[in-house]
Parts: sequence; structure tokens; C-alpha cells
Amino acid sequence: MDRLIDRIQRRDRARNQHNNKAILPQPIDNHPIKQEAKQMCPHCNDAGYLRVDVPFGHPDFGKPVPCHCHVDLIKQKKQQKLIHASGLNTLERFRHASFHTYNPFLQGVHEAYTHAFEFANQPTGWLALIGEYGCGKTHLAVSIAKKQLEAGKLVVFQIVPRLLDDLRATFSQR
Repeated sequence: MDRLIDRIQRRDRARNQHNNKAILPQPIDNHPIKQEAKQMCPHCNDAGYLRVDVPFGHPDFGKPVPCHCHVDLIKQKKQQKLIHASGLNTLERFRHASFHTYNPFLQGVHEAYTHAFEFANQPTGWLALIGEYGCGKTHLAVSIAKKQLEAGKLVVFQIVPRLLDDLRATFSQR
């Protein structure tokens, strides 16, 4: 059995060495749109994952490990899933909302901006945003949610009328 595993591991190493020496097609100089040849990852050959070289029976045997070239793509996909799950992608009018686009120098909102910014960096407990229509409560809430999404945290953002509609839908008319 050990001989078989050694033979398979040697074969895999030989394949990897051979595949790393693959010649990439060169761009055609006289073509109107010159395309660059994409460099293949020398570690995983653009598969995105590697196998750990451990003996049969080891807990990590056969488990795929993300290659360093694939980690950023995994993070981007996770970020997109978090954004979709949060509900923020349904608010087109707040697509550009962030702490950078909020004007904290408007009368009466600087304190709210300061508290919201501090809360976004270290969320503990609750933060209630109270104010009149149009003072920027939703903008600050979206900014906090985006900051948490950037940190990789799960966020659910819901506007009160839609939240109430969802809650009403859970009650059945028996």
C-alpha cells in the first residue's frame, strides 16, 4: 500500500513539474488588438487549490487547500454573498453611501456621525439613530453596514416598512 501511495505522489510531482514548464501562446504583433498571455500560477496551474503532501491516513490527506493565487477570489466571492444576504444591494439610492460621502458638518448631525463612525469600528451593544426625515439616519446606517461587510461580518439591513411587511407575512390567516 505504501508503495502505491509513493508511486502516486511521485507521479503527481512529475506532472506538476512538467505542467509548470508549459509554453504559453505569445501574442500576435500584427493583430489589431494585442492580448497579453495570462501567466499560469506555478503552484497550482490555475486550478486554485493544492493538495497537501501528507501520507495516507493523515487528517489532511486529500483535502484541497486554496492556493495563494486563489485566496483573493475566494474573499471577493464571500464579500458578494455577504452583500447579497445583507439586503443592501436592493437600495440603489444608497449605492454610494459611506462615511466618506456623508457630510458631518451639517447642523446637528456631527455628533451622530461621530457615534456612528465609532460604532462601525467597534460595534458593541446598540446604536439608535433618531432624527427628523432627511437628516441622514439611513445613510449612516448603510455606512455602518458597509463597514461591517468590509470586515467580513454578516449584516442584515432592512428598512422598517419592508421589515413590517415581512413580519406580517409570517402570520397566517387561519
